[in-house]
Amino acid sequence: MPNHYHLLIKVKVDNSLEKAMQKISTGYTRAINKAYNRTGHLFEGRYRDKIIPNDEYLTHLCRYIHLNPVRDKLVNKLEDWEFSSYMNYIGKRELKFLNKDVIFNYFNKLESFIDFHDNFQENQNSFVKDLLLD
Repeated sequence: MPNHYHLLIKVKVDNSLEKAMQKISTGYTRAINKAYNRTGHLFEGRYRDKIIPNDEYLTHLCRYIHLNPVRDKLVNKLEDWEFSSYMNYIGKRELKFLNKDVIFNYFNKLESFIDFHDNFQENQNSFVKDLLLD
């Protein structure tokens, strides 16, 4: 997304998210500032986090994140958004730090995961969008 990003992170240790987000934000800001010979903040305000209440919410949230650039008409197909993990999930790219098993545990095969995305109906993610905006 041009003005924000989504991360779906499984936290294993209490209070570790804040430290991780600080490292991510600081590292990214330094890299961009160096690359573009600039100084200062890149992000407006603190990150927002949500507790995922159940498995259904988790799978719908994953799909919501993947479909965001298509929904906002930045690309026509999920595969076209270079900043998405979708290509990693379907095996066309590899990120070493991505644990696909967390999401794939809810699908009996890769085709089910792909169908879950391809057969999306707008109302299926309305509860996710509502919760994200809280």
